[in-house]
Amino acid sequence: MKKILLVAYYTLPQQNACSDRAAYIQSVLSDTCRITTLTVSNFGEVENEKGVIRVGAIYKWYLNPKKILFKLKTKVVEYFFDNVDYYWIQKALRYFKKKNSFDYDYIYAVYPSMSSLKLGYMLSKKYNVDLITDFTDSLTLEPLRSQSQLQRKKIESFEKSVVESSLQILSVSRVLTDYLKNKYSLNNIQTVYNGYDPDIVTTPNRSSDNKVRIAHFGNIGSSRSRDVNCLAIAMAVYFLENRHSTLEVHFFGSFSDEEINTISPSKNSKIIFNNYVNKSDGYRILSMDFDYLLLYGVPGHRSTVTSKLIEYLGLQIPIVGICKGNEAEQIVKDSGCGQVVGFDAQEIKDVLVSAESKNIYFNPNHDYILSFTWNNQLNKIKRIV
Repeated sequence: MKKILLVAYYTLPQQNACSDRAAYIQSVLSDTCRITTLTVSNFGEVENEKGVIRVGAIYKWYLNPKKILFKLKTKVVEYFFDNVDYYWIQKALRYFKKKNSFDYDYIYAVYPSMSSLKLGYMLSKKYNVDLITDFTDSLTLEPLRSQSQLQRKKIESFEKSVVESSLQILSVSRVLTDYLKNKYSLNNIQTVYNGYDPDIVTTPNRSSDNKVRIAHFGNIGSSRSRDVNCLAIAMAVYFLENRHSTLEVHFFGSFSDEEINTISPSKNSKIIFNNYVNKSDGYRILSMDFDYLLLYGVPGHRSTVTSKLIEYLGLQIPIVGICKGNEAEQIVKDSGCGQVVGFDAQEIKDVLVSAESKNIYFNPNHDYILSFTWNNQLNKIKRIV
């Protein structure tokens, strides 16, 4: 069996799209490969986990004067490379040096974080092992965080080195795939979307009252500095003009006071903020109590295809998509699972009217939706390996 080292900074028990992707990669490839995950030890472990190497730990550098020079070096690296955990990288390199062996056929590095990508690249060069890179976001096309001109130049150079050194490149969206393919004249890249687990799908069992409920699951304002003002304005105007509306808009997640005040400055009782719930409980709640799922994209980011969208498809509840111009727009349309509008307060207000009157398009293309299960998406990786 081929031996693969999966380098993934974000893994379970962390709860985010990257940790889910890493977990499913390990699960799907373990049928045909011997796969080991290299990750951090900072966030705890999964019970009875196997095939996982955890290195690095949160360290208090300021308690040791000898570490000050190391910290300064770390800060320089962090400045040039967005979100690099230099300490973890050094600990991982030392781990294999002490072990005095590196018995893997492939290194599979997942981005984010930059730490995973940088470490995977360094291990590939050091031990002369083929590198597979998996971009779930882009380094230079619509990056996660703002970059100075100097950072941009360094990251462009690093992206070029990684891409040109990779045996195979995977991307989480067609827009990103086309961007990298054209930029570097690649013929070894393909799109592998995030997926959903068909076991999460439950039979819808809506409440029998006359309320119409829309739900947004997860953070909405913090990621990529999303501007939610158009949504806030649309909801404020809608409920002002429809004081007896039966519509409720629910948000599930961890929200700062600033986010809550931005989304609902007047504390409207029909805009409801609920505490964070884990995914399995969240799916059950959404299936039982909600008529529509709210998807809020990133204005101006064409490559955006969030894991949330794919999971929404799996639930097969109509989607109200505020994502015109994103790649997500075409997926919603092709799936037949909802209606898409732009980042415009009037368009959003109009779609809220349609939602309350139960007039959102919903004619699911089941074969298309099934293509987004984790197994179907990750089988592409299995064929490569």
